[in-house]
Amino acid sequence: MAYYYPGFDPATTPSMPPPEGITSNFVDPPSIAYIPKAAMSTALPLIMLFMCLRLYSRVRTGVKFGADDFICVAAAACIVTWFALLLIKLTQFYYGRHRWDYPMSYDNDLFVNLNLATTVLYPACAMLTKASLLTLYLRIFHTTYLANRAIYLCLATVILFYLTTITYLLVRCTPHPGSSEGILFAMADCAWDTAVLVFVQGLFGLTSDCVMLLIPMSLVLPLNLPRRRKFAVAATFFTGFLAVVCEGVSTWYYYRMMHNHSPDFTWEPIKPDVLAIVEVSVGHNENTEAKSPGISSEQVANQQLPEIPGGQLTGLRSFMQRVSPSQRIKRWASNREANKEGPANASQDVLLDDEADVVDLDYHEHLRGNIRSPV
Repeated sequence: MAYYYPGFDPATTPSMPPPEGITSNFVDPPSIAYIPKAAMSTALPLIMLFMCLRLYSRVRTGVKFGADDFICVAAAACIVTWFALLLIKLTQFYYGRHRWDYPMSYDNDLFVNLNLATTVLYPACAMLTKASLLTLYLRIFHTTYLANRAIYLCLATVILFYLTTITYLLVRCTPHPGSSEGILFAMADCAWDTAVLVFVQGLFGLTSDCVMLLIPMSLVLPLNLPRRRKFAVAATFFTGFLAVVCEGVSTWYYYRMMHNHSPDFTWEPIKPDVLAIVEVSVGHNENTEAKSPGISSEQVANQQLPEIPGGQLTGLRSFMQRVSPSQRIKRWASNREANKEGPANASQDVLLDDEADVVDLDYHEHLRGNIRSPV
């Protein structure tokens, strides 16, 4: 990296002038790098555990792998890559210290490349995690027309938004070939645009998380399930509320950084990064939790079907069951002697009883149109 005047020593010059009354400390400065390290060391085993349980359940039950499974695996791989690069920043480049507490020599091209990579990988992780969960919703709620359309619209919006922001970051913050400026100056030039874009990503993520939380809740609560089971199913989807809280607090942090024009970009983003780690981890694990929430697409499809009426059909069925077989035979013989049409009348009695059973048991099938009415 080229410097502008002779005698300049980047190994002894702070990356940023310290505030008034504070002295730079290159030996044992305060650091909060342990917070994201602890968050990642907790989140990563849970992600791997839930991912393995999901794949094992697929293989064990013999159910065919779907698009949501493949997207979920891709999201896990993206999260692991993001964690690895973030860990390199924390351990090798003093990410988590104040900028005045490490020398300018660490602001090299590799550090700036890592910054760009982690900035791009987070929206990629968020996009894949949300896409996997929405694709899973399509499997569960595909029989509901309005939910189906809402999920498709949300899925298209999520993919389009995150791909647009990722493309903009790559184009805006990557130095042009043959440029005389170093990559560090290119990143400084796009720093403000990056801060604004990350804040916009937070607002969009908060809105999309709320919508993705409302879609399953609005479909689960009206189901005709026992109260305890309904609460268990709702709680499975409601775990996504933690991701909403993390997204909201993280957006507030980025707004404060943007409003204060803070240049301390190795200390201030640590807390939003921790919240982002929790957010994507909860979102990814919710994919596995929602895989078997005690609800099937058939239950969602049947929730709008009317209940079987119990008045006339049950009364007719009870009346027919009170007539014993011997009484039916006597009635049939009496009708045969009187009108010579006993078999027809007796057959009618028996058929009425059988028809009561068929209509009562297959009432929903008639409503679906699967059983054609007799001509």
